[in-house]
Amino acid sequence: MAESGVFRGIKVYDDLAREKRDFIPLEGNKVRMYVCGVTVYDTCHLGHARAYVTFDVIRRYLEYRGYDVTHVQNFTDVDDKIIRRAREENVSEAEIAERYIRDYFEVMDALHVRRAAHYPRATDHVPDMIETIAALVGKGHAYAADGNVFFSVGSFPGYGRLSRAATDGDPGAQAPEETTEGKRDPHDFALWKAAKPGEPFWLSPWGEGRPGWHIECSVMAMKHLGGATLDIHGGGRDLLFPHHENEIAQSESATGRKFANFWVHNGFVQMNREKMSKSLGNIVSVRELLEKHSPDAIRLMLLKAHYRMPLNFSLESLEDAREGLERFRAFFDAYDAILNCRQEFKPGAHPEKCEYEPGRQSIDVAMSDAEDGFVGAMNDDFNTPEALAALYGLVRAGNAFAADVTASARGACCELIRTTLRQVKNRVIELGNVLGLFEEDTAARFDGCRRLMEDLIEAFISVRRFAREKKDWETADRIRGELERLGVIVEDRPAGASWRLRR
Repeated sequence: MAESGVFRGIKVYDDLAREKRDFIPLEGNKVRMYVCGVTVYDTCHLGHARAYVTFDVIRRYLEYRGYDVTHVQNFTDVDDKIIRRAREENVSEAEIAERYIRDYFEVMDALHVRRAAHYPRATDHVPDMIETIAALVGKGHAYAADGNVFFSVGSFPGYGRLSRAATDGDPGAQAPEETTEGKRDPHDFALWKAAKPGEPFWLSPWGEGRPGWHIECSVMAMKHLGGATLDIHGGGRDLLFPHHENEIAQSESATGRKFANFWVHNGFVQMNREKMSKSLGNIVSVRELLEKHSPDAIRLMLLKAHYRMPLNFSLESLEDAREGLERFRAFFDAYDAILNCRQEFKPGAHPEKCEYEPGRQSIDVAMSDAEDGFVGAMNDDFNTPEALAALYGLVRAGNAFAADVTASARGACCELIRTTLRQVKNRVIELGNVLGLFEEDTAARFDGCRRLMEDLIEAFISVRRFAREKKDWETADRIRGELERLGVIVEDRPAGASWRLRR
């Protein structure tokens, strides 16, 4: 099929091609993106957060560049792990699934991950899966055995090209819970699993059972994105084999068409250079992180590594991200202080004469350079570390401009200066929003007690001001230190002390 999509200068690394390729949608300006979702049997961990923040940023940037993105992400709500958890707690599988679907939305909403257009659930699409499995059996790509149905890997010549997995290797590479009864080849994988006593089941031409894991995503992706070929299929690197390899085999065998134009995978999250996993006991819960750290700090930490690279998590890396976020917050607060303080700009002797034009031109260049740097970085396979560097560059230029403004206070240019200040701040926020940053309300952390907490902080600031007037520096320093310990940053200015929350 001839490529007829719109090219906007973006290059994306395709794991199938093993190279960066020009990103050109299959159809005009439309982008169809499917991301493999969670199996809902436990709370979300940092590995999940990295995956869904990654694809949220990819979606945001594509939309920022003018593409119309339809994002679909599934929930696997029937699975061996869900069944085991339900038995352990003596509740239904549906109750377990609903609990952890709620958990997913709560933590991802907190991280400002925009919701997908569709969240299909496996249990709602079993008839569609049965229809696709029957088609694969009819074409000779699958076979029934003892109530199970297996995909015949040998019937698909291209098997292994995504992961470079050789079928003459270790058959144990398949998922450990994979059904084995009746397989002709150890590498074949289950499309349909015969029901075991006490398990949920559906009726099918092969008897009572439930779908295998891999067939779910193929069926739901094509149904909700309206075609045999997707623009982007994404997920964590752990899904590359066998899940995505098997998706390619069954989907292309069923349709005769290429399944995805780009295969995109985010890297692993590591702790002490080891992959984060339940078996190693080093899983970090997103909910626990959110209890102690701001969403923006967590998100910034995730974005400081390129999405394809491993991310080594530590409390030090999270603290480093928090400090990086503080640089942005201090920048915003400084600009707000100038914009809200009319005394900074007294009328000059010659109102018609503006001596600040060179400074304004300099900051205009800095804004243009920052946007060019940001777009250039994101065009290069969504390089968020370089995009952040462009934002920090604009913050440095903006801080220099603000310092010059407050030092000179040239009244003849007061409206020009204010307009420029607003433009700089808005540009940083606009580009930051593309990365999902600066969307949280800092006051929300007061959790319903905002007014009371503000009044208490102001009371401490007043006591400190009184102590400074009496030259009681010990008391003033102690109050400042205690406030900072509680996350309140106090800044002394010529017009008086101001405060802000540490993020």
